[in-house]
Amino acid sequence: MKKLTYLLALILFAAIGCEGLNKDEVVHLDDEELQAFSDGLDADVGLSSSSINALNAALNKHGKDGKHRHDPGFLWKVAAEMQGKLSDEEKTRLFKWMDVQRWPILFIFGLIALVGVVNIISALAMVIIDKTRQIGLLKSLGITQGDLKKVFLIKGLIIGLSGALGGALLAILLAALQNTFKWIKVPEDVYFMDFIPVDVSGGDIGVIFLFSVATSILAAWWPTVRTNKIEPSSALKYE
Repeated sequence: MKKLTYLLALILFAAIGCEGLNKDEVVHLDDEELQAFSDGLDADVGLSSSSINALNAALNKHGKDGKHRHDPGFLWKVAAEMQGKLSDEEKTRLFKWMDVQRWPILFIFGLIALVGVVNIISALAMVIIDKTRQIGLLKSLGITQGDLKKVFLIKGLIIGLSGALGGALLAILLAALQNTFKWIKVPEDVYFMDFIPVDVSGGDIGVIFLFSVATSILAAWWPTVRTNKIEPSSALKYE
C-alpha cells in the first residue's frame, strides 16, 4: 500500500513539475492601453498563451514609455514581428475577424454607389422625356439610332467624368485637411492615436475614378433604349 501511495505521489509530482516547466513565462504589459489592446485582440481572435506572450513582448518593445502614442508605424512594427509567431489557425481567425469588420464599410459605400447610378439613370431618362420632340425631329431628318445613342452616352460620360474628377479632388483636399488639422478625433486610450490619419493612394484613386466613369456610361445606356420607341410622327404630331 505504501509503495502504491508513493508511486501515485511520484507520478502526481512529476506531472505538476513538468507542467510548470513547460508553461511559458507570462509576459506582462506595464501600459494599461497596451494591455487593453492585447486583451481585446485575444478576446476577438482567441490567441494561444505563446502567441499572447509574443504579442505582449512586441508591444513592450515598440510601445515602451508611451512611444506608441507618437509613432504612426507602431502597429506595423508589431505586425511584422508577429507574422512568424502566429499559427496558421490564428492567422485564419484574424483574417476572418478583419473581413467581418470590412463588410459594413463595403455595404455602406455600395449603397452610395447605387444611389449615384439611380440618379444618373433618372436624370438621363428625364432628359429623353423632355427632348422627345427634338429626338423625333432628328429622326425625321435622318439621324440613325446609333448616332442618337452616342449623344446620350457622351452626356453620361460627361456626367461621370465631372463627378469622378470632382469627387477625387474633394477627397484629396479633405484628406489633406484631416491630416493637417486633425478634425476627426478618436479615443487615444483605445486606438493609440488621437485622430484618424488618412493615407491617400494614387492607385486606389485611379481605380475608383475608372470604375466611376465606366459605371456612368453603363447607367447611361439603359435610358437610351427608350429612344428606340420614339416615332417621329408621334413626337411631331402637335408641332
